Amino acid sequence: MHHYERLQKKLDQHLIGAPESEEFLEILKLLFLEDEIKIALCLDFQLKKIKEVAAQAEILEEKAYEKLEAMTNRGSLRAKKVDGENAYALLPNYPGLFEYPVMKGMDEAKQKRLAELWHAYYMKYMAAELASARPPWFRVFPSEEAFEEEVEILPYEKASEMMGKTKSIALAQ
Repeated sequence: MHHYERLQKKLDQHLIGAPESEEFLEILKLLFLEDEIKIALCLDFQLKKIKEVAAQAEILEEKAYEKLEAMTNRGSLRAKKVDGENAYALLPNYPGLFEYPVMKGMDEAKQKRLAELWHAYYMKYMAAELASARPPWFRVFPSEEAFEEEVEILPYEKASEMMGKTKSIALAQ
């Protein structure tokens, strides 16, 4: 079994799933370089520190750090500090691999190809996967009380004042 197929099987273990398809394998090839797959396969959905990943992948910590950071910067992995050390985890399809790479930025041609692949993948495989999930992925919980409808349209000056108070701003399409 090829490394990309092994990664697909690992991602399919998540509650949301990752049904096997040619489209998904091509998505993985865009998001994970061939020399990164061995390291990605050492991860799961729980954060792992670099030394643990490096030991499992049988590579130096510096090399593991370089590869893990490259995947994180591309939006292919989740990263966080744990006890002051960098730690990494796989991302599920939704939310995760579907939108993070686009938010991280990529060239227009690659972004267009990724969008085409995700659309085909969703229409052929993921829609059925999400609809048949047990327990259901989406649930509605009625609050049994009414919400007051209140809409406030802020003038530009007020909105820019609020944005000026933030430490960071993110934009996603």
